[in-house]
Amino acid sequence: MKNLMAATFALLLSASVSEAQKPEILTKPPMIPEGTFPDEIDRQDLANLDGLEVEYTYDSGRAYRLKFYDDRVSFSQLDTPAPTLTVPYLARPIKEDSYLVHWLVPGRIGHVALILDLDQKAIFASALMPGKMEMFQSGVISSVERP
Repeated sequence: MKNLMAATFALLLSASVSEAQKPEILTKPPMIPEGTFPDEIDRQDLANLDGLEVEYTYDSGRAYRLKFYDDRVSFSQLDTPAPTLTVPYLARPIKEDSYLVHWLVPGRIGHVALILDLDQKAIFASALMPGKMEMFQSGVISSVERP
């Protein structure tokens, strides 16, 4: 039995990819001329979240409020005196009461992608914020107000 386990383990180790076989991780921005690739936005089946207000807290402790209008979203950080910011957004339904929400930071210096699961009271975020702060968080929705 020991020989069978050792042989199986050796086979699994030999099947894994060595560091030398992996592709190199990109560390510098690729040189893509501006305007080469147009934005790829599928505007079919978008959701209008007009009137929806959501408060949530990320696992890091930061708390926010989102207030949606037909063509924009305002977001406020509740745990600091930061100003409320308002930007255009896109939203796509994933399933009932669950949405993928996206917006660009003005000047295209960052973006935010959120999954709002209103039924499960959960939020998941991936973002590149101004100042090149990267965010990859999950959190709990504490309040949902619907129109």
